[in-house]
Amino acid sequence: MALDPAAPLDGQLAEKHGLDITILGPEALITFVLNYGEKSQALRTLFTQEMLARGYLAGASVYVSYAHKAVAVKQYLKAVDDVFEILAKAIREKAVRRYLKGPVVHTGFKRLS
Repeated sequence: MALDPAAPLDGQLAEKHGLDITILGPEALITFVLNYGEKSQALRTLFTQEMLARGYLAGASVYVSYAHKAVAVKQYLKAVDDVFEILAKAIREKAVRRYLKGPVVHTGFKRLS
């Protein structure tokens, strides 16, 4: 089965939950950007936290390959759907940080000392 590499994050799940995201390529390395200004990093942290709770070490980038079987893609998309729902709720409630169980991740590679 040929998988469309853009399918997992073609914006449909973001649209479903009313999230403002931008999708970047190349197709083998799809990346999404949350367009929420100063709240974006906290939202990325929340995305990673909630995906990890569902068994995925995931960030804003998805490395798609033909090694991914349809069932794995379907399970991943179900997790993204669930997590996007949480992000949308946190945004509506204006309480993104309240959903976090730890600090907001740092951007880029910076020396912390």
